[in-house]
Amino acid sequence: MTSLNSLVYDFPVVAEKMDDVVTLTKMYITYFKDRAALENVYGKGINYQGSAPVKSGIFHSRSNPIEKTDPSLKEVLNKLNEHSINIGRAHLNTSALITNEIIKPMEVMVKNLETGKKKLVRDALKEINYHKAQSASAAKLNANYLKMMTEYRASVELETVLTGQQKQKQHTRVVRNAAKVKKIRSDLKACLDKVENLRVEIYEFKIPQILKICNQLISNHYDSFKEAVSCYIASCGDLCKIRVEAVEAMNKCIENLSFPKDLEMFATHNCKMTPIETISMVFTDDLPDDLKETADKEEVIDLKTKEEKDMKDKDEKVNMEKAQLVFEESLSQADMDEEFAFIALRRMIGGEEVCLECPQKEKSKEDVKEIIKDIMKEPSNVVETKMDDKDEPKYSDEEAY
Repeated sequence: MTSLNSLVYDFPVVAEKMDDVVTLTKMYITYFKDRAALENVYGKGINYQGSAPVKSGIFHSRSNPIEKTDPSLKEVLNKLNEHSINIGRAHLNTSALITNEIIKPMEVMVKNLETGKKKLVRDALKEINYHKAQSASAAKLNANYLKMMTEYRASVELETVLTGQQKQKQHTRVVRNAAKVKKIRSDLKACLDKVENLRVEIYEFKIPQILKICNQLISNHYDSFKEAVSCYIASCGDLCKIRVEAVEAMNKCIENLSFPKDLEMFATHNCKMTPIETISMVFTDDLPDDLKETADKEEVIDLKTKEEKDMKDKDEKVNMEKAQLVFEESLSQADMDEEFAFIALRRMIGGEEVCLECPQKEKSKEDVKEIIKDIMKEPSNVVETKMDDKDEPKYSDEEAY
């Protein structure tokens, strides 16, 4: 099984990995908190919509119209509300499940991970830094040793070329440098042994033990995260099952929805009204003699009046046709005088029963022609009056023409 022991000399990478795990876990704790809040709000809304479908905000009515609905449609609406409530409750349960089964365990997990990581990283970095410090001291001591060795070799070479008293003095320096080299070599060997022992202790025992605990923490994180996400997926699956059940039940109700059946039941249930009685009138000829005689007289008078009116309308139509012909002939006579024009006009539109509103003598020939035209366009301009015999000019028909 692969472990983190291969990274024994790269512990900072492991420490960074653990920091990333903590950050990621906190991010998904926030994610699931937001999701739980959304599920809670959505569940409450759906549950309210299904459990209170007849409030004023929806149907604007205090009574429940579903109770007055016909059976097959009523079943559809009741199932719709029932499954809305079930779906709403399922989302509320999902919200509670996310809070209790996912968020809380993840919060405990990240707390343990953070605490363990902090101690492990602190201990590991302490050992690593101590080993680095000892290694740096050994490296510095080794540099001094190399410097002393260079000086010692130079003094030995110089001794070989000198003679007499100078050679003795140089020999004294060579012996002194040799003593320094020997001491530094001894110190360096002791330091290197210490560094090596420290390396073995830290990188072969302490750091592997720390890595083992880190490995366990990260493994526990994976297991906990897997369990949390699996729980969430299961809750989503439960929501899907409830929705599938709702869809199947609704489809079954829709298949049973029948307007003819509901209409028949509605008509049968409400056909209880008493038919309206027909009021009949009985006519009889058994009237009193005085009322019967009065009715007969009124009927005769009405018939006579109607006949007279029809004859009068017919005569007026014939007179107007004749008047039109006379009028056109009169207008063609350029030298007719005013009195002749008025006589012709009077005879063509009614004879002795017709006169004009205006005096004859005040009109010229052109005025007479215009008046005649206006009268023919608007017969209402002619006023019917009863003329006295003395007012009528004494002309015969032949003289008038």
